[in-house]
Amino acid sequence: MRVDALMSADVASVRPDMNLRNAINEMRSHDCGFLPVVDGDSRVAGVLTDRDVALALGTDDVRPSELLVADVMTRDPHTCRVSDSAHQALRRMRGARVRRLPVVNETGHLAGAVSIDDLVLVAQNVRAGVDRVSFEQVMEAVEALAARSSKRTRPGGRP
Repeated sequence: MRVDALMSADVASVRPDMNLRNAINEMRSHDCGFLPVVDGDSRVAGVLTDRDVALALGTDDVRPSELLVADVMTRDPHTCRVSDSAHQALRRMRGARVRRLPVVNETGHLAGAVSIDDLVLVAQNVRAGVDRVSFEQVMEAVEALAARSSKRTRPGGRP
C-alpha cells in the first residue's frame, strides 16, 4: 500500500514567518498538534508540533505573538513521498522516532501528512506481504516511540 492511499491530503500548514499565536490558532481550529511549515514554494521547511510550542512557551518568558514559527519549529524534518510504501513510511517513523511525517510529491511540495494512527488503521493482523503492514510491524514502531517518550518523561531523562 502506498502512502498516498493512507495520508491526509487536506492538511493545514503554516509559514516560518507566521507568529506563534496565529500558528496556535491554526492548531486549535484544525484540532491538530502537528503542522508542516512550508516556504513560499510550498516546500517543507520544518514542522511545528504542540510539543515545540509547549517547550518554547514554557522556557521563554515571551508572548506567543512575539515569537515566529521559525523560532520554535523543528527544522529539516523527516518526510516521505506520496509514492513511498506504507512500509517505508513506517520504517522512517520508527528510525526517526516520530509519530507523523509530512508527505511530499515528486517535486518536493507538500502533499499531505501521514501518522502512525493512519498506519494502525490499515494494519493487518496477518503476516505482512508486499502491500500490507502487519500489526506487529506497527507495534514495533509504537514501541520505539514509547521508548523515546518514556526517556523524556522520567526524571533526568534517564530510563
